[in-house]
Amino acid sequence: MVQPLVSIIIPTLNSEATLGRCLQSIKNQAYPSIETLIIDNYSIDSTIKTASNFNAKVRLKRCGRSEARNFGAAKANGLFVLFVDSDQELTSGAVGECVETCLTEHAEAAIIPEKPLTRGFLSECRKIEKGMHAGEKLFEAPRFFKKDVFCKLEGYDAKLTFGEDSDLSMRMEKAGLKTCRIKSEILHYEKDLSIKGIVLKAHYYGRSLLPLIRKNPSLTIEIHFPTLKKIWNSLKVLHRDPIHAMGLAFIKTAEYEAYLSGTLTYFLENKRQDGSRALDASTC
Repeated sequence: MVQPLVSIIIPTLNSEATLGRCLQSIKNQAYPSIETLIIDNYSIDSTIKTASNFNAKVRLKRCGRSEARNFGAAKANGLFVLFVDSDQELTSGAVGECVETCLTEHAEAAIIPEKPLTRGFLSECRKIEKGMHAGEKLFEAPRFFKKDVFCKLEGYDAKLTFGEDSDLSMRMEKAGLKTCRIKSEILHYEKDLSIKGIVLKAHYYGRSLLPLIRKNPSLTIEIHFPTLKKIWNSLKVLHRDPIHAMGLAFIKTAEYEAYLSGTLTYFLENKRQDGSRALDASTC
């Protein structure tokens, strides 16, 4: 039986600390028909050397994560494309199960459940949050696609710095395309979390919140803001593990404040730019 080629696309930027482990997990796949593409944002460490050690194809492009993924898909030769981050590791049967399940269930995409490998108190709190939403459609997005379907949908929205995966998943659903879910996992080696890192990341993501709300208001609110279902799930966790639940509440409070800060920054910057353009037009 002919095994269709799968193109695994990995955006990188100074990823030497984790890329080797990621590429080794691809090498260990039971499924043999794989090509690996590294889309590198001009790293200054040994990322490219590590990629060459595993015979991965390297393309240089100065861009964000979503644009890098779209660029990689355009260059891919596979019937399927799989997007992996450099700090993730595929379990050995993941690629083969994605192909088999998509073909058997006539699906255009597949969700690979993510298992965070965490250290430290804050990381354990975050792990609880992910466990609360495991298996929920809105909180898990596909990362394995038929290439022609991905390209027809024009891939990820490069204007979004976060929520781009949920946005693409929603567009697939609206187009009547089927997504399946496999059992094999993808392991995520997250860095030790700090409040400073959480706040900076949420502020950065907050700068993309207004464009995401304009594009998918109901989806954005349901995923990123408290709902009765989320509150109920939180209360159950509070009863089961009060210490980590309180830590998670602290994290979410800091995140929401940083989201608001990022959103205000985005709004003020755009207002300033609109004012400058109006001034230039009146001068002309």
